[in-house]
Amino acid sequence: MVLQYYVVENATGKQIEIDIESATNEDLTSTKEKWQSDWTSEFIRDPKLEKYAAKTDAGEIVALGAYREDDHGISVFIANNSDYLKKARKYGHFTGYKN
Repeated sequence: MVLQYYVVENATGKQIEIDIESATNEDLTSTKEKWQSDWTSEFIRDPKLEKYAAKTDAGEIVALGAYREDDHGISVFIANNSDYLKKARKYGHFTGYKN
């Protein structure tokens, strides 16, 4: 069995596969202008945070996640690409997310 992540096209029900990989500096920097959340802050840049990007095959970032494990447990920080989601909703490409 293989775990595969995807978003769903609203109009057709087609599953669009996404990959989750370590976020690059370019991924984080792209949030500065286009996203509601800026992932270039000192807090997010903390090397103790593991940062991941969920991307379509076309390379478009759907979401970012950051995780930190310490003596108190695991902390999870997630941000979605609201611009991507707005466009996706407008054109019927995504279901399952509500603002």
